[in-house]
Amino acid sequence: MGSLQDVEETLAGDGPASASSSLRRSSDFAAGETLGRYMILERLGAGGMGVVYAAYDPSLDRKVALKVLRDGARSAGDEDELLNEAQTLAKLSHPNVVAVHDVGSLDDHVWLAMEFLQGVSLTTWRKEHSPRWTEVVEVMVQAGRGLEAAHRAGILHRDFKPDN
Repeated sequence: MGSLQDVEETLAGDGPASASSSLRRSSDFAAGETLGRYMILERLGAGGMGVVYAAYDPSLDRKVALKVLRDGARSAGDEDELLNEAQTLAKLSHPNVVAVHDVGSLDDHVWLAMEFLQGVSLTTWRKEHSPRWTEVVEVMVQAGRGLEAAHRAGILHRDFKPDN
C-alpha cells in the first residue's frame, strides 16, 4: 500500500468505507471500517488479548498492523499493560523487533499500531518450505536476539512461540 488510491483499489467491491467504530462495541472490524485515523484493510489473526488487522494510516501514507484489544479481554490492567508495552517498544530499536508507531483509544476500543511486516509464522514457514536445520537455527537465533533486546529493555514477552 503506497497511497490512498491503493487502499481504494484494495477495498473496491467490499462496500462503503464510511462505517465508524463509534457505531459498534465489538473488536471485530470489516474491511473499509475505520478506527480513529486507521482504515481497516483485513483481519490478520487473533489471540487471547486482541485481534490484529492490516490497516492503512492516511496521515503517514503507510500500511500498519493494528492490534485491537478484545472487548472481553479488556480491563484497566489490560489497557495499562498495552500502554506500557507500547511505550517500552517505542523506545526499542532493533532489526528483530517490530516498531511501534502509535497507541490510542476511541470509544471502547484500545489499539496499538505497529510496523506491518509481510510474512508467515514460523510454523507455516517450516511446513511450506521444509528448511534445512541450519536455516531453522538461523531464524531462531534472530528471534532470540530480538527477545534478548526486549528483555534488556524491560519487556517480558509472555507468549513467545512459533505462531507469534
